[in-house]
Amino acid sequence: MKRIISPLIILSLLVVKIDVTYSSVSIDSLIITSRDQLNQSINNFNEDLIKESIEKFEQLLIYNQKVWLINYYIAFGYYKSGLYYFNEQNVKNANESFGEAFLHINNCISVNDSFAEGYIMKANIIKIKSAIEQFNSAELDSEVHQCFEHAKKLDPGNPRIYYSLGILNYFQPKIYGGDIEVAKENFAKAIELYSIYKPKYKVYPDWGFDETYAWLGKIASDQGNIKLAKKYYKKALDVNPDFDWVKKDLLPNLISNNKFPILFISVGILIIIIAIFIFYYLNKRINRQ
Repeated sequence: MKRIISPLIILSLLVVKIDVTYSSVSIDSLIITSRDQLNQSINNFNEDLIKESIEKFEQLLIYNQKVWLINYYIAFGYYKSGLYYFNEQNVKNANESFGEAFLHINNCISVNDSFAEGYIMKANIIKIKSAIEQFNSAELDSEVHQCFEHAKKLDPGNPRIYYSLGILNYFQPKIYGGDIEVAKENFAKAIELYSIYKPKYKVYPDWGFDETYAWLGKIASDQGNIKLAKKYYKKALDVNPDFDWVKKDLLPNLISNNKFPILFISVGILIIIIAIFIFYYLNKRINRQ
């Protein structure tokens, strides 16, 4: 009897192991597919597609596998939606989106507190929420600082730490520690790390490289360095040719705005030439008289 049961037990364990492995591979594939769709919808900022992508991630929660990672991507989708609404000055929708993002990123961290990306995202959400609510405190700053410190301990080479710090330095008022030059330093550090960083697993987040170049370009543009801005925008499009923020907004505006100084310079030169000609002509007539 023992000889019959033992092989059956071994066979059952093998079947269970195969089933678990298959399920794990399947959930990874589903997450990657949903993530890629979400990234594409963010590239073009298609509001309906972002909602659809978030819904797909919410449906994946029923598998009860990698719940922390699924919650991360749901938070990421709501966070990006919130940024769009914030830029469009739709405060109501922005607040709702950031509220959902905060809920899901806390779910992510509560299930897996060793996932650095969770702390990075939480820091971003806290600061943008405080900006919308026009509320800042030492307690909030301390929580953000702790999030970044956790992330650095867990994944010190993660470029999104420095990308996010750059964003905070760019938007934060000087009175609360904001500094454009420090933002540039953090973005430069992020670029350096993006060029060598590889996520631990294919299913993990891998975003922000193109956006870092875009923000460096925006800073260069703000500081009047059009040539450098154009260089950074083109690098952003090298990383991500479908990046609509650069392709349809930042770069065209940079080129169109740059046409005005060139026009003024050209008109100025023309006026000087005409003035010289008139002076020469009048001087010649005076000498004849």
